Amino acid sequence: MFKKKKYIAVFLRKENDGYTIIKKRRFNPNINSIKYNKVPIPINTVNYSFTSGLNLYYYISITDKRQLFFEKSKERLIGTKIIDMIINDEIISQITSNLNKSNIGMNIISMIFSGLFGGLVGFIVGGYIPIG
Repeated sequence: MFKKKKYIAVFLRKENDGYTIIKKRRFNPNINSIKYNKVPIPINTVNYSFTSGLNLYYYISITDKRQLFFEKSKERLIGTKIIDMIINDEIISQITSNLNKSNIGMNIISMIFSGLFGGLVGFIVGGYIPIG
């Protein structure tokens, strides 16, 4: 009938300028530290990183062995979708998945053809429309 809050620890690894999600795990809120690979990392269950419904997410950096916080304000400017976009490397892999040497040559040819065709159509349409 009544739903309970879920406390979820999200373990992150720092890579370059961002973080990568390593593992997610539910935990009991009555603890002072959470273990990752048998190494205890202190956690403050009062201050969560963000919420989504009844889910309380706690971001924990395994490289720095500390909990990550976001600035709290009355209006949350950072939502769950934006945080996933920042952390997730899937977007970059989708953008660069079709780039290889054979596709680049074909793409350049199609871009040149489209530019010439578009310029020709623009010149014809622009030349036959009287101004004034």
